[in-house]
Formats: sequence, structure tokens, C-alpha cells
Amino acid sequence: MALIGAGPVSAHFEILHPMIGLGILGFGIFMLALLFFPSLVGLFKYGAKKANWLTLFCGLAAWGSIGALGYFSYLHPINDITTDLQNPAKFLKPVFQFKVEKGGEFLDASMQINRDYQKPMAAVQTAVYPDIGSGIVAQGPSHEAYTMGVSAVGAELRDWKLVLNDEKNQHAEFEVESKVFRFVDDVVIEARQNPDHPFQSRLELRSRSRFGRSDLGVNAARLRDLKIRLQLAVEPLEQIYKIKRQEWE
Repeated sequence: MALIGAGPVSAHFEILHPMIGLGILGFGIFMLALLFFPSLVGLFKYGAKKANWLTLFCGLAAWGSIGALGYFSYLHPINDITTDLQNPAKFLKPVFQFKVEKGGEFLDASMQINRDYQKPMAAVQTAVYPDIGSGIVAQGPSHEAYTMGVSAVGAELRDWKLVLNDEKNQHAEFEVESKVFRFVDDVVIEARQNPDHPFQSRLELRSRSRFGRSDLGVNAARLRDLKIRLQLAVEPLEQIYKIKRQEWE
């Protein structure tokens, strides 16, 4: 029980790396699960009156947690979700295996986390999250859609940290920190102009966990929510450019 409490606390207060804190929590749950068996033997050997019911209950809960984690990991096998499977947005701001406040430009590139998109993930995402593989269509130029989208995120999602805002290339990156373990996920919003239409563009999104293989569905849920917010944010463009669009067409 002490390990189960120490893992989240040490990660939350940045005493240990989030992955180490998660490992401590996992080890504590595993040890508690092992105690279930001698407690079960004691129940059958000495009867219900002498059984350690607390250990039995905690051990059973531990096995339930392990089973639930395995099941949800199976349902959500990837940690990198994008709205453009063919040409996903890239992460441009370098991040490292450990927290770096200043001087990151002097560190070796081998210390950076590789966030390149892995092509096999596209097939998995199509099978697991078929509803996410499309960006937001904006009925206006890309620079307008980009400005309105980034502004909406800043106004509505105040716990998201804007770490890169490249207005020239219409590319923004955010860091999203989990509440307990303080795991950091990276999110990209990128506006792309329709080359065949001056008053039509798309907002492409990507959300990725820095660590682990399964995200338990966090990134997919984040993109679903973000798509709704951005769709509402760029809706005014349809009326603003309605006449100009009709004239061009």
C-alpha cells in the first residue's frame, strides 16, 4: 500500500520521473496481487473467522486493476493519433528524456525523444479510431483559420501550454500535462491552404504521448474534443467569406 501511494506522490511532486513513479505504483499493485494467494490459502485452511479479509479484498482489487489495465491497453494499442494519416503534422520543437528549462540547444540530439510518425500506426488507427482520420474544413483562408483555432485553444483550454507558435508556417504546438503523474503529451495544430481554392483550408491535428505504447485512449478523446472546439471556432469564416467565395467560384 505504501508503494501504491508513493508512486503517484513522487511523480506528482516531481521527486521522480513519471515513468519511475508509474513503475513504483505497478510494483506495489503486483506485490499486493501476490498477497492474495496466501490469504486465499489461509481462508480455506483456517476458515472465515481467521481469514485476513482486508488482504483478500485488496489482492482481488489489485488483480482487477491489472486485468482492467491489460484490457484497456488492448483496446487502445497506440499513443500517436493524427487527423492526416498520409501526411501527419510534425513536431518541430525538440523535447528531451528529462525536463529541460534552458540550454536545450547545447544538448546532444541523441537525448531527444523521437516523435517521428510511425507508418504502421496509420493502419491501427484506421481500425481502432475510424472517426478521427479527417481534419477540420474551414471556409476561409488558412491564416484566418489558424489564428482563430489557436486563439480558441488558448481561451478554452487554459491548462494547455503553448510552446511553439509559428504564424508564418501556421504551425502551433502545445504541451498537455496529466493531473496525477504529470505525464506530458504533445499536440499540434497546423493550418493548410487548399491549393485549388483561396477561401478554403484545413486544420490538421496530432496528439502524441511522449512515453509508453498505449495511451488508454487519452489522445483519441483529446482530438475528438479538440475537433469540436475548432469546428465551432472557424464557423464564422463561412459567413465572413461567403460573398468572396461565391464571386471566386
